[in-house]
Amino acid sequence: MREKYVSSESGADAYDAEYYRTGCGPTPYEHNEYHLAFYAKVADALIAYLQPKTVFDAGCAMGFLVESFRDRGIQAWGADISEYAIGKVREDIRPYCQKASLTQPFPAKHYDLVTCIEVLEHMTPEEADRAIANITSVTDTILFSSTPSDLREPTHINVRPPVDWLKLFAAAGFSPDQRFDTSVVSPHALLLRRDAAPLSPDGQLFYNDALLLNSAIIMQDPEVPEPATVPPGRPLHNAFSKSLEMMKINAEVLR
Repeated sequence: MREKYVSSESGADAYDAEYYRTGCGPTPYEHNEYHLAFYAKVADALIAYLQPKTVFDAGCAMGFLVESFRDRGIQAWGADISEYAIGKVREDIRPYCQKASLTQPFPAKHYDLVTCIEVLEHMTPEEADRAIANITSVTDTILFSSTPSDLREPTHINVRPPVDWLKLFAAAGFSPDQRFDTSVVSPHALLLRRDAAPLSPDGQLFYNDALLLNSAIIMQDPEVPEPATVPPGRPLHNAFSKSLEMMKINAEVLR
C-alpha cells in the first residue's frame, strides 16, 4: 500500500500497523520505553523553555507527545490522519486526539505552541502549504522538524532541505529562535517564533547549511541524498565534504 502512496489525504490507509512497525525507524512505533522516553524529554525541554499552557501536536500519531504534556499538567491536543494511530492513543488521552487532516482548520483559534514533528514530508507540497497556513494562523510558536535525508520511506514524498521550510515559514512571519537547543528533537529541528529576528536570505542559507552539517555528523551516514547536502561554493561546503570523507574512511577501517 505504501508503494502506491501519492498524498496524505488519499493515502491515509497507508499508516497502518505495518507502517508503524517498520516505517518509523529501527524501533517499532508503539507504547514502549524508547518512544515514551523520547517524547517525555521533548515535553520537558519545551516546558522548561516556553512554559506553554496550551499545545497542539499536528500529526500526533499515537498521541505520545500529547500524553507527555498532559501527564505534566499542560493542556494539549492533537490530530492525525491515521485512524489506526488514533485508535492506539492511550485511553485517557483519546478525548484530546482526533482523526483529521492538517489541511483542515484546527479545533481552536489559538495555542501557545504547535508542534509538528516529521509530518510534512508525508504531504504533497500543496497539502503542506495548507498545513503551514493552518499552523501559523493559530500560534506564535512552532516546533518543527522534517527529515532532509530519508528518501527510503515511500510515504516521504516531500523531502526538502531546511532552507525550503525556513522560507515557507518566513513568508508567514516566523523565524528560528536560535537560543533553544532543538537537538532534543532532531539535528534538523527548528523552533520558529513570530517575534524572532528575521534571517536574511544569506542567513537562511547559512542556517540551513549548519543544520545539514550537524545532521551529517550526528547521523554518521556518508551516503547523503541531495536535499541534505551543502552545495559547493557555500562557506560550510568544505567542512561538510570533509565530514563525509572521514565517515567513508572510518567505514573502510571498520570493515
